[in-house]
Amino acid sequence: MIQFRPPACETSKRFHLFNAEMTGIVKKERISNLETEITTLERKKQQMSETDRGGGEIMQAIRLTENKIEKVLLKQTEAVHIGQTYLAIFNKLKEEGHTYLTTADALRLEIERCSRKINELRPIYQDAVLIRDKTKTELRRHEELLYAHRKRRELEIGSMRRLVEAKREKPMPQKAAMNLLGQSDTFIDLSLVCF
Repeated sequence: MIQFRPPACETSKRFHLFNAEMTGIVKKERISNLETEITTLERKKQQMSETDRGGGEIMQAIRLTENKIEKVLLKQTEAVHIGQTYLAIFNKLKEEGHTYLTTADALRLEIERCSRKINELRPIYQDAVLIRDKTKTELRRHEELLYAHRKRRELEIGSMRRLVEAKREKPMPQKAAMNLLGQSDTFIDLSLVCF
């Protein structure tokens, strides 16, 4: 059987006892820390509820002030942008002011040159319009003449066809047909003869 030495056994007991005490102390410290944290949170909660109840006006005033600040910042940004645009326009007009007289004179001279050119071209244009109208009437007259000639030719061709048809339908003596062709001994098919 194993026998423990009394001092080692006692040391072990003391160690376990010390360990249990320390664990209890640590637990107590942790509990006390948690309790203080809980009380702190409860105080903060109470302060927040008081702020929400009575301090709502303060929060509303803060929000209104923040909104006003944002509006002022937007207006300030817009004013800066408008100022820059105004300066750009002002500088552009200033530049144009220096060249305005020369540009106006150049435009006036160009207008005078164009009006002279128009006055020169007006009679040519009127002549061209007259020639165009005259050509149109001449073309119309030629078309009417061409149409009349074509119609007359069609009528003549129609009357000639009727004559040919009438002659084809008439019986012709065989001898006369032979004399026409100059062959007396050969047989001629009269239907092939065209008049």
